[in-house]
Amino acid sequence: MNQKMRARLKKCMLIGALAVLGGMIAIPAQGATFTVNSTVDELDTNPGDGVCAAASGQCTLRAAIQEANALTGADNVTLPAGTYRLTIDGRDEDGAATGDLDITDDLSISGADAASTIIDADARDRVFHAIDTSVDIGGVTIQNGAVSGTPFQVGNGGGIQCLSSTMTLTNVAISGNTAEKGGGIWVTNASSVTLTDSMVSGNSAAGNGGGIDSNGSIAITRTTVSGNTAGYAGAIFINGTMTLTDSTVNNNTRLVAIAIQGTGVLTNCTISDNTGSGIIITAAVSANAAITNCTISGNTGGGISNLRNATITNGRLLSRENRRHGKKMSFYFLFMPRIAVGSNALVGRSRYAAEKKLK
Repeated sequence: MNQKMRARLKKCMLIGALAVLGGMIAIPAQGATFTVNSTVDELDTNPGDGVCAAASGQCTLRAAIQEANALTGADNVTLPAGTYRLTIDGRDEDGAATGDLDITDDLSISGADAASTIIDADARDRVFHAIDTSVDIGGVTIQNGAVSGTPFQVGNGGGIQCLSSTMTLTNVAISGNTAEKGGGIWVTNASSVTLTDSMVSGNSAAGNGGGIDSNGSIAITRTTVSGNTAGYAGAIFINGTMTLTDSTVNNNTRLVAIAIQGTGVLTNCTISDNTGSGIIITAAVSANAAITNCTISGNTGGGISNLRNATITNGRLLSRENRRHGKKMSFYFLFMPRIAVGSNALVGRSRYAAEKKLK
């Protein structure tokens, strides 16, 4: 056998070996990309065939999500400018066939921008329901979701319910949604949400968290939470962990803007002009907060109600602008809470109140 024939034989043997191994080694699935070309709300005709096509022949948002759910691997949906109104009635199913847009496999949704790409639930159900998956959503408005009732899977999260999932929201607006808890967003304790360069506004909840109710982990950066209302904690209710960075929480209504029952780290924030207290660190044993370089002013129920543990550093708490029962007040204390105040600009009576309690 000459050298050339031996080389060919080796090549054939290598190809055969690779073919055998190919059946034994799992090759990662390549994700699909679907570009939506219709604003009509229609089902996909054959989820899992890799083709986004409703009965009309168009690729709708719902059809694209159904295809992505049926395929393995992380998929992408491109959503051009337009208003995508959800019009198929029916709640409490998890296949994106009726009501909300259920997401059950890894998915990225990219809109043109929040001003021009609008997803409207028309008060038929919530907008998005992420279930045991990873989701990235950017450049869209999520609006007019509405849910109510019990259990929590039914009634919480008017705009978004994040259930045992990881979610990244960038350049989104979440507005005009209603729920029992978490009018804008509701996050379960096994979930993680990152919210960046966004707006959460005009949402409402009968219970906790008009804008956001989180039992998991949430990181909020360069975001405004404004004009929300709730039975308790008009803007944000935290029973897990939260970082709030370079953000504004203002003009929210009901008892307190931000209620921290877990862990909160607030940095370079403005908490202002809310109806009720700016921040409450609740009496729960787990409640603690670190507040750094924040301005807290103009809140009608006082600046900070600290019922447990708080560290406040390099901030501005303006007692002449924060009030409680008509009186100027930046701090309200109960149960001799542990609080450290360092390098703060505490104006008027607020510095005296803090120092007196610390003695």
